Amino acid sequence: MKVKAHLKILRTSARKTRLVADTVRGLPVTKALGMLEYDLRSSAPVISKLIKSASANAAHNENYTMDDLIITDIQVGEGPTLKRFRPRAYGRAFKILKRTSRITVVLSDPGELAPKNSKKSKPAKVQSEDKKTATPAKKVASKKIDADDLTKVEGIGPKIAETLTSGGIKTFEDLSNAKPADIAKMIADVRGSHVPDTWPEQAKMAHEGKWEELEKWQDELDGGKK
Repeated sequence: MKVKAHLKILRTSARKTRLVADTVRGLPVTKALGMLEYDLRSSAPVISKLIKSASANAAHNENYTMDDLIITDIQVGEGPTLKRFRPRAYGRAFKILKRTSRITVVLSDPGELAPKNSKKSKPAKVQSEDKKTATPAKKVASKKIDADDLTKVEGIGPKIAETLTSGGIKTFEDLSNAKPADIAKMIADVRGSHVPDTWPEQAKMAHEGKWEELEKWQDELDGGKK
C-alpha cells in the first residue's frame, strides 16, 4: 500500500526545500511531524501539511492511522520560475528570478518494507564470501558519479542541464573542467539570459563534496552571477 500527496507550486526554491525534505525521509509520520513543528525554515509548515494530507488519504482510503505509516519517499522538483525586474541606474533593469518547487510525498506501511529488506540482506553475505562479487560494486559507484544532478548548481535549470548532458557535460567533474565561453555557446539556444561564469567553480566544489561552502556561496549569487 502506497499513498501519495502532491503540491504543485511552493514559492520557495527547490534547493532550500530539499534541505527540509531530506531530514524527514524514511521517518515515521508522527516523528517527522514532531521534527517539522520545531523547524524554523519556511518550507517546514508546508511539508508538514502535505504529510498530514497524505496520512488523511491513507486513513480515508485504506483505514490506516498516522502511527502505522512511514515516509518512504519525498521528492522535491523545480517548478516554474517567475521573472521580475528591478530598476537600476542609467535606465537599466536587472532580472530577478523567483524560484518555485513541486513536492511529492509517498507514505506506506512499514510491514510491507520488511520482506524487501530481508531479500537484500542475503546477497550481502554472499558478497563477503565471494571475491567475484566485489567488481559489480565498482560499477554501481561509477553509475552514481555519472548521475550527478547539475541542477544543484545555481543558475542551471532542467532545460540547461539537459542541453549540457547532450553536449557531453554529464557530471560535476565535466562541468568544472569546462570553460564558461564554451558553456555559453552550448546553451545559446536555450531561452533566457544565462551567465555561466561561476558554474565551473560551483561544480568543482560539488565534485569535492564541499556542500556547506557551496550553499553559503549560492545564497550570495543571483541566478549564477556574482
